[in-house]
Amino acid sequence: MADKAGRQADAPISRRSWPVWPLVIFVMLAAVSLLLHLEKASRQKSVLAAREQFAALVRAAPVEEVKAQRGRFYISQYYVGYPIKNSYAAADFVRRLAEAAAPPMKLLKLEINHGLQNFAFKLTAGVVAGGPEPARLLFSGFVESLRNFADISQASFSDPLPATALTPGGQRAMFVISISGQAELQ
Repeated sequence: MADKAGRQADAPISRRSWPVWPLVIFVMLAAVSLLLHLEKASRQKSVLAAREQFAALVRAAPVEEVKAQRGRFYISQYYVGYPIKNSYAAADFVRRLAEAAAPPMKLLKLEINHGLQNFAFKLTAGVVAGGPEPARLLFSGFVESLRNFADISQASFSDPLPATALTPGGQRAMFVISISGQAELQ
């Protein structure tokens, strides 16, 4: 026993060593925390820059400028230029109608009611013909030429109705057709 006690007495006293893993975890947590704080600071800088840019945009007021520009456009387009635009569109429409009507056909009556972006029209045309069939042929050519107008968006045609008219050669039959529709302003 003495040997055992002697050996124990002669043996160096070992100190207990602490494990390394808590220190490693602490260093990793500190590094992650530092990286998160750096990311937060950079995001705050970008948010502040965006706020300053938005404040400068509000101070510049481009929306108000665009609204004013749009208002001036609508005033010039629909109020100031409206009578001129309508009169030119109606005159052009009447000119093209006169060109489409063949010489035996006569434009008897034309009404034009202007709207904001289109106008309604009612046209009465007549043709002196020997009978209903020649009148239908002339009217069908006129109706076909009206269908080729690009600005007419809607049109309705009545059947040719006989009417009498005095002509230099005596009394002959006149056939009348009524056309109503809408045309867009150009």
